[in-house]
Amino acid sequence: MPSRLQYRKIWHKTGLANSSICCMSFSTDGELLALGGSKEVCILTVDTSKVEFVLRAPRSLVIGLEWVKGRQSTLLCTFEDGSIVEIQLRQNGDVDVSRERAASHQIRCYSLDSSSTRLATGSNSDIRVFEREGEWWKEIHRVKPPKTYRDNHLLPVRVVSLHWSKVSRKRNTLIISYRYHGVQAWDITLASFEHSPVLRTNKLIERTSLSPDGSQLAVVMENSFDVHSIAHDSPSYSLNRVGHTSSPAIFIHQGEAIAGAHRKGQIRLWNSVDGTRLQTLFHSNDKEVESIAAFNANLDYFLLATASKDRVILWKAEETTPMLYYRGGDLIAAFFKRPFQIAFAFGVIAFLALASFTSVLNFDNLRALRILPG
Repeated sequence: MPSRLQYRKIWHKTGLANSSICCMSFSTDGELLALGGSKEVCILTVDTSKVEFVLRAPRSLVIGLEWVKGRQSTLLCTFEDGSIVEIQLRQNGDVDVSRERAASHQIRCYSLDSSSTRLATGSNSDIRVFEREGEWWKEIHRVKPPKTYRDNHLLPVRVVSLHWSKVSRKRNTLIISYRYHGVQAWDITLASFEHSPVLRTNKLIERTSLSPDGSQLAVVMENSFDVHSIAHDSPSYSLNRVGHTSSPAIFIHQGEAIAGAHRKGQIRLWNSVDGTRLQTLFHSNDKEVESIAAFNANLDYFLLATASKDRVILWKAEETTPMLYYRGGDLIAAFFKRPFQIAFAFGVIAFLALASFTSVLNFDNLRALRILPG
């Protein structure tokens, strides 16, 4: 994310859901934004924030929302009770809704592959893979329990995140993040885990996010976001944070930056290469940020959506002078990172201001104004 780009608030909307908004997703063209909570799925037009469609879901929490690639304005909704709902918005204004109970178990997390034809779902130790057959989803695979070690073999197995590998030679690999058993890669073709884990750690993992190119993994832990290289079992760096344990973090700007919830009502943006802080967004003064979504398919058009209990804000990246967006905390942090450069800049500004002031208040001008005798 270039430093000249800064996010600016476009609009905010409240009262969209009767409960906490837990997931969001931009359509493939960036024109629609879908929101999911415990009682409904809501689809908005990005330009106007107008509500286009609402699906009531009184009995089950929405776990995930994904827009189907290659099928314009088609949204796939995954529910906690194992239901999968497909919503299609037609150009004439009609809406088609199809519902199927694909999984017989509760779903805590999910992942749709890049072709939108395979869906992985997880709940505790139960991980299943479904494949689309026409308009239906058929179970084709189940994942075995993860590898355990001496320090975690007695702990319960709880999957927290699923990701399909984005490396071309590993399209059949599922990257599985466990709360107590690190991150492991499962090969569907071989029906076995890879020999070495993606990440072995004694820390508790809350959730993970995979970069668009599949090379980095952002791991949300209790007090930090650890960014790991998939090729090496070691953190590239850690980003300290203050927030609730399930704070979201996602890669944005095609993997060049990371957006993560920080203090109550704040979202911080970091450079994904070295962890440099780029910007702080202020969503709310008193509500935790529950969900973050990004649109960055177009190199010239970047959007970010942040949501708390019933409040959604749309942000857009624009070219501007970064200093205009500094707030107190950002300016202080920047000073401690580059004290000599910033002190020099302020010194130059002060010198120019003093020179301009003294050129106006010279003795000849003061005499002409009869302020001094002579």
